[in-house]
Amino acid sequence: MLQELRSKFEELGISAIIVKNSDPHNSEYTPKHYHRRSFISNFTGSNGTALVTKDKAFLWTDSRYFLQAGMQLSSDWKLMKMGTDLSLTKWCAENMQKESVIGIDGVTTSIGEYNNLKESLIQNEITLKILESNPIDELWGEKRPPLELTPVFEHPLEIAGETIDSKLIRIREQMEKKQAESFLISNVSEICWTLNVRGSDVKNNPVVISYLLITQHEVFFFVNKERLKESVLEKLENSKIQILPYDPKSVLEILEQQFKLGKVWIDDSLSSFFINKLNDDPNLIKGKSPIQEMKAIKNEKEIEGMKIAHRKDAVALIKFLYWFNNKMKNSKEEKLTEYQISEKLIQFRSQQENYLSESFDAIVGAGPNGAIIHYKPEEGESKVIENEMLLIDSGGQYLEGTTDITRTIHLGTPTEYEKKCFTAVLQGHIALASAIFPSTRMDPMVLDFYARQPLWNLGIDYKHGTGHGIGCCLCVHEYPPRITSRHLSDNKIMPGMFVSNEPGFYAEGLFGIRIENIILCKTTLPTMENKLHKETYHKEYQTFETVSLVPFQRDLIDEKMLTQYEKKWINDYYQKIKKEIIPLLKEKEIIQYLEKETEFFEL
Repeated sequence: MLQELRSKFEELGISAIIVKNSDPHNSEYTPKHYHRRSFISNFTGSNGTALVTKDKAFLWTDSRYFLQAGMQLSSDWKLMKMGTDLSLTKWCAENMQKESVIGIDGVTTSIGEYNNLKESLIQNEITLKILESNPIDELWGEKRPPLELTPVFEHPLEIAGETIDSKLIRIREQMEKKQAESFLISNVSEICWTLNVRGSDVKNNPVVISYLLITQHEVFFFVNKERLKESVLEKLENSKIQILPYDPKSVLEILEQQFKLGKVWIDDSLSSFFINKLNDDPNLIKGKSPIQEMKAIKNEKEIEGMKIAHRKDAVALIKFLYWFNNKMKNSKEEKLTEYQISEKLIQFRSQQENYLSESFDAIVGAGPNGAIIHYKPEEGESKVIENEMLLIDSGGQYLEGTTDITRTIHLGTPTEYEKKCFTAVLQGHIALASAIFPSTRMDPMVLDFYARQPLWNLGIDYKHGTGHGIGCCLCVHEYPPRITSRHLSDNKIMPGMFVSNEPGFYAEGLFGIRIENIILCKTTLPTMENKLHKETYHKEYQTFETVSLVPFQRDLIDEKMLTQYEKKWINDYYQKIKKEIIPLLKEKEIIQYLEKETEFFEL
């Protein structure tokens, strides 16, 4: 495959090619139609960039995928570990000859990425060339998966909590501040949020592949009209939204007209296909989309819907755990595989009303596979589950909201080492969940330390971030909120944002531990007035409310390590689970199982 690709270099006038799984909207999760990097490298992780030169092939990815990439890449490839090895641009600068030409697909590369690459490479006299067509498509041929475009349905106002017209007013207010006559939206989740629509064009992501152009007087929705359900079309027409075909040419034609009328605002980190024609236009405004933050701060109806979704998810998970425990205890039963568990999770979730799909492919890692952070079991190839540690990271898409939860359980007798590691992860989880911090003074990077300190006390750590934002019946990873050890200038955690709380520990070759709940950021008042001053030091503080409602395995907790506060936190959490979930359970045996799993610690 690599030699076939290299044979096209001379015809294309390039010395190397950059290959990604990105789509024209620069989404995190993309249709398989665009999985070019996976096709040529066999690496299936969500994050990774390939560079193929005349005699070498490299794959850059982050720490979540080091083990997975090492297993999936053939000997023809060299794994480049982000944060450890040279970056792609530095490697090119140090190893490629001057006047080399690197090819890149302009349709699936954002303006921001293109400009950054171009600036970095030109300093070393290396040219970046946008290819008219992607040579990998020819190699892929008829085996390339088609682009599947699905029916577009409504996200009801009683769940969305805000009308299309109200959202358009808020967006136009931000446009006025930028002095922009028009604003192009490329991000599919932002489009779905703005128009209160959903679809299933991308696996596990209820999004609609489309473009949206908002001007001060008009709105153009670039989507094939036959995909719109009648109720959706009626609501869009009531808001005077014009429907045009999903076609780059259509978007370019309207955009070129808008450039003649005034300034056009584009999120250059997401917009891509028109890069050649419009990148240098003086009327182009480049900047982050204001919809990111609007979408991340959930309104009252969205918050209510997210909590409903997490209660449904808890019912599904608790029923699954009851079934799984009984299945494993019955020695006469055939042993289960990781893949069978992932399918069973779908079965239990699908019994819940308004279930749409998984929110991502479930991670079910037994024993050493649990240490592969984003491990995905495959049918016919997954491990048989023994009496060992089992990490289950899964989530669901419901009309009311999106869920993401991880529980680590042990199917035998855990060792003291396993219990110490698990308890340290749990302590970090509790520390973050119960954090109280001033609204204006806290960099989310500091919150990351809350979760890591108990692990650092044992001399252990984890290589992934601690938290990510999560959408409301949208993508399971939502920006801008993130809890990470890296300082990010655009990162904010504000009241109304949902983020994950997921510290972990991974002992390569042995086991993996991760405990994940979704938490809601909310305001809280100071607990004590300062007697010496009229006002407290900070007028407003923030804290978190945990909305995931599934107990932890008692056998994995080393009670001697827990403080009184941590025991009380767990007891309060279990009291909340009992109060909110037991009324939703009908089966007496499952209620008894849950009551046993949520027994209180003695204080």
